[in-house]
Amino acid sequence: MFSEGTKPRVRRPSAAMIVACLALFVALGGASYAAVKLKPGSVKTKTIKNGAVKEAKIANGAVTEPKIANGAVSAAKLAAGAIGAEKAVASGTATNSGSQGLGANVCALFNLSAPGVQPGDVVAITPTLDLSATPGAIADVDYDGTAVPAAGQLQVRVCNASTPYTVNVGQLKVDWVAFR
Repeated sequence: MFSEGTKPRVRRPSAAMIVACLALFVALGGASYAAVKLKPGSVKTKTIKNGAVKEAKIANGAVTEPKIANGAVSAAKLAAGAIGAEKAVASGTATNSGSQGLGANVCALFNLSAPGVQPGDVVAITPTLDLSATPGAIADVDYDGTAVPAAGQLQVRVCNASTPYTVNVGQLKVDWVAFR
């Protein structure tokens, strides 16, 4: 293309090209700066605008059951079209039908009636344990999201971290939503 002894002429970049390259370097530099300078855990809930995190931005498997607090998900909190109201197979409120005493630092399992629940379902619960009649009582209600020992039953663990007390009929209340 060129005759021997002649050099190809290099064109100077246009002003538009310089501005475009500068904008590209600034944009990449800002993201790189954020990736390098932000400390783990420095982005908090209050710094994220409502609606900023969309489904496409969440990796598959990023939100798992252990990362969701008990009571964080209920039928009332699920948006239309979410995995929930339209995809729930059953929901209701269950209470304990029998009394059970708990010693200090002891856990007990409670089987609650939950019509429509099947083994293999994932169930979100909001537990309430009324201990107002037992001053100083401290308890923890645990549920792993899949504790369905038999059709129509939920299994909830109550652990006592205080003085002995009895969980009487109706004191343990669980609002639940089952997904299949």
